[in-house]
Amino acid sequence: MNRIIVEFKPFIMNQMVYVYQNGELTFSKLGTITDIDKIVIDLSEKYSVYTVDLAGPKMFSKGIQKRIEKTELTKYHQNKIKINLI
Repeated sequence: MNRIIVEFKPFIMNQMVYVYQNGELTFSKLGTITDIDKIVIDLSEKYSVYTVDLAGPKMFSKGIQKRIEKTELTKYHQNKIKINLI
């Protein structure tokens, strides 16, 4: 299981982003909600993890998903990251 997990907590500006490789927590980072898209893309490239789980309120997570996809497309001209809303 190689994936990045972001668990959104409503009304909290800073969110934790976790990187799991082979089922083990490899790295975690605290980031502001406005930088989550950049953090996810940077960690995805750094750790070669292209599956992202966004956990939390569905409508909010969907908005973050769109931001990640747009930022990735702008930066790399492609979308390699698979995003799951859980």
